[in-house]
Amino acid sequence: MGTQRALLAMLLLLLAAAPLPFGTVQPWPRAALAAGCLLAGALWVVWRMERGLTLLPWKDPVLIAGAVFALFGAAQAVPLPRAALAAVSPRALELRDRYEPKLQ
Repeated sequence: MGTQRALLAMLLLLLAAAPLPFGTVQPWPRAALAAGCLLAGALWVVWRMERGLTLLPWKDPVLIAGAVFALFGAAQAVPLPRAALAAVSPRALELRDRYEPKLQ
């Protein structure tokens, strides 16, 4: 039970510290926060493997919500094709034509 409490404490510490890096101009606090999240996730997977559980609980609603949230963020990073952008927002297409660098 000690490992589970340590993982929970690490998660709570990361949640409490999460807003702090965004108040600075240095890149390393955000990198440290991302590395801490990666470390906590890796330790959680190792903890599950040691207990004989599946790597990820695919039926867990929290994991599903996290996956949907990550996919939503990834979908926002992909630019819309010109035809779709023209249908959704002609003004955005005009701004893209004006300010986006032309690829040759």
